[in-house]
Amino acid sequence: MRLRKADPTNYLGSLSLAKRLELNRALKMALDLREGGSLASPLCYRAHLPPAGDASMIPNDFRRLPLSFPETEECAHMDHPDFRVAGKIFATLGYPEDGWAMVKLTPVEQQMFIKAQPTVFHPCTGAWGRRGATSIRLKTARRPTLRRALEAAWRLAAPKHVVRYFDQDR
Repeated sequence: MRLRKADPTNYLGSLSLAKRLELNRALKMALDLREGGSLASPLCYRAHLPPAGDASMIPNDFRRLPLSFPETEECAHMDHPDFRVAGKIFATLGYPEDGWAMVKLTPVEQQMFIKAQPTVFHPCTGAWGRRGATSIRLKTARRPTLRRALEAAWRLAAPKHVVRYFDQDR
């Protein structure tokens, strides 16, 4: 069934502009994941397992990825490393335990990443997880997917002028 803009039951028509932009960004990320080969088809979600011989992500590999974004610094928070832009944490390494990391996404982005790769992404527990905090199992993560998740988290935390600078350099 095709919905029209004037149809009052059209869900997207009832959303604010900011929410529609967030959904649009999450949809684009999901399509990027699909093009990267992590989804078998639009109707069938499958966990992506790294091909044999593809080395698993280790903490030092993860550490290099967030530090590649402009104005990102590594600090420590609650006895494990975190990554900040403009003083705001967008990723953490070693949480909830060694071999894991965490990124702060929107709830919509979180669901898209979890559906695309359920062996890699998991919501954090409690209200924190319901707000978009997402755990990453480094052993099953691949670099391109992890970079997309880190970029999404970085964009949420970075000041707008830094994001514009980043987009101009691409």
